[in-house]
Amino acid sequence: MLVLLCISIVACCINVGPTSWYVLSAVWGLGLWYIRRQESHDLLRLSRYLLATFAVAIAVLFYQTDVFSDDAHRYRWDGWVAVHGVDPYSAAPVDSSLASLAHATDHVRYPDMINNNTLKTIYPPAAQLVFSAIVRICGTEPLAFKLGWVALCMGMIALTIWLLWSDLHLLSRYLGVLISPIILLHGFMDIHVDIMMALAVMLALAMLRKGGRMALVGSSIYGISIAMKYLPILLLPVVVKHHALEKRIAFQRALIIGSTIALLYIPFMHSDVFGSLGVFARAWQANSLLAWTGNHFVEPQLTRVVLMAIAGSVMLVVFVRWSGDMLWMSSLWVITLLVFSPVVHPWYLALSLILWVVAPSRATIVWATTMCVYAYTYENYKGNGVWYDHPVALAIEYVPVLVALGLDVTRGPLLLRDQHRMGLSPSVDR
Repeated sequence: MLVLLCISIVACCINVGPTSWYVLSAVWGLGLWYIRRQESHDLLRLSRYLLATFAVAIAVLFYQTDVFSDDAHRYRWDGWVAVHGVDPYSAAPVDSSLASLAHATDHVRYPDMINNNTLKTIYPPAAQLVFSAIVRICGTEPLAFKLGWVALCMGMIALTIWLLWSDLHLLSRYLGVLISPIILLHGFMDIHVDIMMALAVMLALAMLRKGGRMALVGSSIYGISIAMKYLPILLLPVVVKHHALEKRIAFQRALIIGSTIALLYIPFMHSDVFGSLGVFARAWQANSLLAWTGNHFVEPQLTRVVLMAIAGSVMLVVFVRWSGDMLWMSSLWVITLLVFSPVVHPWYLALSLILWVVAPSRATIVWATTMCVYAYTYENYKGNGVWYDHPVALAIEYVPVLVALGLDVTRGPLLLRDQHRMGLSPSVDR
């Protein structure tokens, strides 16, 4: 079973398209349930197989780019602009003030082929520093940039594996998440900053588990993850408000997190860091069943307000029910916010997937599996240039997720086989 799972995952990574994403999602979903049910004495062998599968899959996927997204064009452009001493937040790519920076590499014309090139960048300062560092070292040629990107991600993964090696339950779940279609296809084939952010969060959590000076470094890395994409801020209670923490330690962590974020934002303090983020928040919609449904009854702006109000109410219920288990509570906050968001691309699930390692939820497994129907919408978009969310596709993706989320809120996290046998509490807070 294990060997067949690993071979199937690698085979699906060869010449990726919609069909292979469908198959990979089904295989991975079944495989993750298999991983969760393994006995403790099988976990070392399982981890070695999963690590080998991940390494081979990364090698197979390396030469495939821009299959389901071309966001990497924007990353390379932002880095290119910064390397040339220009504030990446100063102007949209097609602005005449940046005309001298236009160039072409490997069939990619900058800035013509950047999506939404009439809008300023929306990526926070930590992401901008990553983009510029990789461009400075590797340039803007797609595969060279991707090599630098993958090297940075693999460095974080290697360090996280080392930190988790003493806990094979966590390690096997981490490796199981790494071979998910979300991480493989949208983090290592089509690169996305959300995956790098999620890897940084997991590294931070692994360091926080160790305590001492390692936890202080982990607090800084957590601050970097917030300044890379804002979603990890929902994990703040886990880092600084844990019930077992002394007030002095909690204060130290909060100070380090705040100082790290401040240091990353200071170089851009006079920049329009949030310039196009408001446009994104007000106007964009994609792959959201609840937003699609709401828009058939009220204006889109009101739909967004209603969805955020419902999301806030659900998150309050989660707080009341699960505040004693902050990892679980925060993981539910993350996936709840995504469920009620008017825009959900596959790579947005990266943080929920990473949190599955320490807070195994049903909704995460289900959504990372059903998200494959996004390939149908994207293929149509590539064919006719019109983004259309088909209601049947949205229903197939979202209805199982809503059911699973309801079970998560009422029942708590999934248990491992050993935990079922021993009658342990579902708490995974550490």
